[in-house]
This record gives sequence, structure tokens and C-alpha cells, in this order.
Amino acid sequence: MTICAGGTCFVTNFPDRDLRGVWRSDGYGLVIDISLTRMNIYEASTPNSCLHWVTLPANLDLVERLAGYQFSSQGDALKINVTAISNDVDATRIDALPDTCTAA
Repeated sequence: MTICAGGTCFVTNFPDRDLRGVWRSDGYGLVIDISLTRMNIYEASTPNSCLHWVTLPANLDLVERLAGYQFSSQGDALKINVTAISNDVDATRIDALPDTCTAA
């Protein structure tokens, strides 16, 4: 979708429905909450802790250009390619944010 206002155009590249949801990384201690408009990333390295790390706009092109993250999903598996590390980050879909993250 392209949105134009005042002579400036923005190309929106929001996450598809299959990419939206809550994901727990395999290793790295991350919980990623992807909605239509934003991505919240939490550090949840132990069962009793969860710290909000960053909120990003859910514009996949912008996130790739500014942060170097590329997201893809297949079923309940999420793959995050991060340009700053050599291996992809794999994550699994979970039903909801852990209680420790919602209280954060």
C-alpha cells in the first residue's frame, strides 16, 4: 500500500497476518510481539524476568534498513535474519506474552 500526503509518499510494508503474533526465540532470551503497527522486543532470559528492550514500527522495509532485521515465518516458526550476526535467530509462536512481560 502507498500512502501520499502533502507531496510525500510512504510505502507501507506491514507484517502479514501469519507474521503477527508473539514469538519466543530459541536461545537469545527474546520474546517478540509483532502487531500490525509495531514490534515490541523483550529480553526474557529467565522464567522470572522480562525487560522491554525496544519498540519498532512494524514497517518491514524500515526495520530492515535501519536495524538490519528481516523477518519470515512458516507456520509456527519465525526466522529473523540479523545482519550483525552470522546465524539466523529462530523463534516459535507462543499463545501470549508471558505474565512477566505484561507486568513490565
